[in-house]
Amino acid sequence: MTDPIKQWLDDRVTAATPPSIPSFEGIRRTARTRRRAVLTVAASIVAAAGVAVGAWVLVPASHAPGPSAPTISVTTSPTTARPDPSFDPTEPFPSGLVARLPDRDIALPADTSCWRAQEDCRRGLLLYSSGGPDLGEQDGLIFWFARPGWTFAATFYAAGQTCPRATTVEAVRTGPQWFRLSPADQAGTYEVDLVGSGPEGSTSTRFTWTTTADGPVDPPTGNLGVSPTSLGQGSYSLELMLADLPFQPTAGDLSPVAEVGLTPPARREHRVSVPLVTESLACGQRGYRGSFYYQLLDEPLGSGQQRLVLSSTPVDVRVAFDLRGTTYVGTGRWNGDGIAPLSFAPPLPGSGGSG
Repeated sequence: MTDPIKQWLDDRVTAATPPSIPSFEGIRRTARTRRRAVLTVAASIVAAAGVAVGAWVLVPASHAPGPSAPTISVTTSPTTARPDPSFDPTEPFPSGLVARLPDRDIALPADTSCWRAQEDCRRGLLLYSSGGPDLGEQDGLIFWFARPGWTFAATFYAAGQTCPRATTVEAVRTGPQWFRLSPADQAGTYEVDLVGSGPEGSTSTRFTWTTTADGPVDPPTGNLGVSPTSLGQGSYSLELMLADLPFQPTAGDLSPVAEVGLTPPARREHRVSVPLVTESLACGQRGYRGSFYYQLLDEPLGSGQQRLVLSSTPVDVRVAFDLRGTTYVGTGRWNGDGIAPLSFAPPLPGSGGSG
């Protein structure tokens, strides 16, 4: 029997999530859009119940009581010689993350996680009106995670912007349980999504960080996605994905279609026009600045000709589209694994500065 409260919450989250056309590259931006929707819905639940919310509150995915979260030893008084945080590996929850600041440690609770088995996936909701725990001004960030064999990456979004740029950097391991995260983009205040994966599953958390030094910026990229469709074996959809441009284009900046050429081994090039998805230009739906895509769904690609073109690999790819009066031509090779990275001539507009 479906839990009525959980079902109600799931329905509200779905209703609050903006509709979008599926995108191969949309995992990061869809996750951020859905997170915003989750927080909006969860905040309304708390307000309706008359519950006072502080900096953040952890709400389990189900209202039914469950095992308590693992206890993490976190210091609150300034010290220069602090013991490592602790974690009980028998707990059914992921190891928490702990940020080690010069004067104190701050626990970073997981907002989503999958731990040890698929049935342990949960959406413990972090309710906060800002970007999670505020870590203040830091040159770099040291954090702890209990389990070995994990890797972490963080995506930075400028705080307070309705259409921020996204920049992702990988955390560097400095010890069996310790990592260092360096700043990204220009020095300033950022909402940071920190995501980790390892042998036991995955986990993520979120916090606000005011960086004091500049860091790298994701360069603009273009990829051609090729995906099997509902028409059956040999039928495909195409998607040309552009990301991390230094500005958010409008429909008037772009050609209405991108021309795609597909050349399989020992065959002539097959050309197809792929229309612009104007909905992808809405930064609020996509979740960050400088991204959009062209997409052709399976109906036009069900012919025997397309099936023949994509039935053997590698397939040489050539795409062309116009952006602000310039034609950009991208070339690459599809090896049958979903995505073909593209190199462009002339190069895509750079992302230097905050633009």
